[in-house]
Amino acid sequence: MYNSHAIEKVLTGLYLDNDLIISNEYPLRLEDFVEKKYQAIYTALYNLYVLGNNHIDINDIVAYFREQQGMYEKFITDGGMDILYQICSDDNPTNFDYNYSLMKKQSLLRDFTKLGIDVSDLYDKNLSPEDFEKQMAKFNALDIDDIFKHYEAKINNLQNKYQNLIEKSCIHVADGIEELYKELQTVPEVGLPLEGEIYNTVTRGARLKKLYIDSGSSGTGKSRRMAGNAAHLAIPMFYNIETETWENTGIENKVLYITTELEHAEVQTLIIAYISGVNEDKILNNKYTQEERERVELAIQYIQQYDNIIIEFLPNPSIATIQTTIKKHVLQEDVEYVFYDYIHITSGLTEGRDKNTRDDVILMLVSDTLKNLANELNIHISTATQLNGDYEDKEVKNQNLIRGSKAIADKADIGAITLPVNNAEQELGQALALKLGTLEPNFITDIYKNRRGKWTGIRIWRNIDLGTCRTIDCFVTDRKNEPIDFNSTRVQIKQAGKIGGFVVTENRKDPYENFGEEIRVEVE
Repeated sequence: MYNSHAIEKVLTGLYLDNDLIISNEYPLRLEDFVEKKYQAIYTALYNLYVLGNNHIDINDIVAYFREQQGMYEKFITDGGMDILYQICSDDNPTNFDYNYSLMKKQSLLRDFTKLGIDVSDLYDKNLSPEDFEKQMAKFNALDIDDIFKHYEAKINNLQNKYQNLIEKSCIHVADGIEELYKELQTVPEVGLPLEGEIYNTVTRGARLKKLYIDSGSSGTGKSRRMAGNAAHLAIPMFYNIETETWENTGIENKVLYITTELEHAEVQTLIIAYISGVNEDKILNNKYTQEERERVELAIQYIQQYDNIIIEFLPNPSIATIQTTIKKHVLQEDVEYVFYDYIHITSGLTEGRDKNTRDDVILMLVSDTLKNLANELNIHISTATQLNGDYEDKEVKNQNLIRGSKAIADKADIGAITLPVNNAEQELGQALALKLGTLEPNFITDIYKNRRGKWTGIRIWRNIDLGTCRTIDCFVTDRKNEPIDFNSTRVQIKQAGKIGGFVVTENRKDPYENFGEEIRVEVE
């Protein structure tokens, strides 16, 4: 299932424009070229280019083959030399984009076939010439995303036939109500703890099937807070700066961190900073004390030991890419917690859509997709958005400040906005911190939406160390900045992994002391 003409035209394009060999716009795999002779030519072009030859001619390719033991003879035997001269003599590689697309689409169909999926409805050479020509006309009009959607739709249609076996969409109120009551007695609807004891009380932790959205302005640490929460859920060991000891939280889960802007190394240093408690600036500049260096090195060992965080860099994702990426890691690697950094317009989201489709509609579709995935896959998803430029002028911080569309928050279970304190808030925060005996806050998280929760329209005053990605909650006020009498909840893990459970402790007096009623929750 391949088109030799398309493959030869792509190779001609690579030969004439060597920069296409490793172009991000035209990613290639050896498997795309199918036949050994085509694969040999591609391999030669690729290796010559990465070795520094960016003006490759046919003599360079022939010399490369002769240097490879046994390759030259095999290449000639397979009829490769005639193909090579044909490719290199073609100075008019017409329709490179078309031939590249055709080659990649056929490569995708071959991958589907390897999985046992019948692709004959899109590509079937056993058809009569007339019917095959009609089929190819339709196939040529498709792109990669269209093909994925085609087979996803078939799966969805099949799922609908068995939907009554999977879940009920309509029940009587009495159906299973006693079982629900007993389940809530045994397993309260709480999730594993995120950063901040007050925040956990409000949200009841990182609950499965839920979508949390925490918005903020540019440069206010959205990525760092997410990286801190990802590390908190994935790596049980961290350095407690206050006690100057390494502690085991007992929390050890598979986490997927999808970044749309930060590259892999940028996320890795944030994780190191969180686990070690050493400011990321010191790590980047290689300037620490001997003690800090030892902490960093030990943190790296713990990260390697547990290795529970998967980092996906998707700089230009489409909705289909987001879906595929999350499903892949959930189904193949048992990921239960996903951090998507962050919802914003990309060319991948707009590509193929009607030019009149508004940005707000596209952004709403992204949040809708994330919420549906959380429900479908029984996972927790946290994400973020940017704010409008006039957020500083608004006294009430809510979904109306979200850049692009307030509808993004419609699907969220938890909606929050986190911003640094302004000058007036800083003065008040200092006074309240002194009165309540807490750390001085430098950020405020406004909770504007809390589905199935009683705490909304409140402000959590927080001390966030962006250098280490760590968060400590200080106290709570209402929207008028009046203090609220608030009993925070501390979630403690009794045993790591899926065996054992965790304890929810309601602190009735001092939110920073561990006492109160304990509720043991078994984790299946």
